[in-house]
Amino acid sequence: MRIIKALFDKLNNAIPIEPPETGGILGSTDGEVIDYFIPDLPSDTGLHYCSYKPNVRYFNAKIAEWQERSIQFMGIYHTHFANVKTLSSADRTYIEQIMLAMPQGIGWLYFPIFTLPERVLTPYIALKCDKSVTIDNDELIIL
Repeated sequence: MRIIKALFDKLNNAIPIEPPETGGILGSTDGEVIDYFIPDLPSDTGLHYCSYKPNVRYFNAKIAEWQERSIQFMGIYHTHFANVKTLSSADRTYIEQIMLAMPQGIGWLYFPIFTLPERVLTPYIALKCDKSVTIDNDELIIL
């Protein structure tokens, strides 16, 4: 996962320490390096301390705005409790659903986790091939 340093610092500082299981979307002007993010709004259904439930309607509207500005959707980040740097089975299932719903031209997206309270980022990448999705750790490259 490649991200510009100024944006990484801004994102890292914008992440609330509590509650865990909050997140947002990532974007890119060149399709390779993350240079945009939008944090999620508070949920209308209350906080979810054991899973992240993105505000899909809000994000779809923001992604549509990004498309008008030639900013490509690059994935979703979210936060986890202390020392939980791996994706849960629910995270993996949700990522697979997202990937399989993506248009044919989108073959990969990032799904990084920020571990709280340290704010350690663990990047993951999801790859789609036909109706199969593979989720792997990715290298973090701060430019």
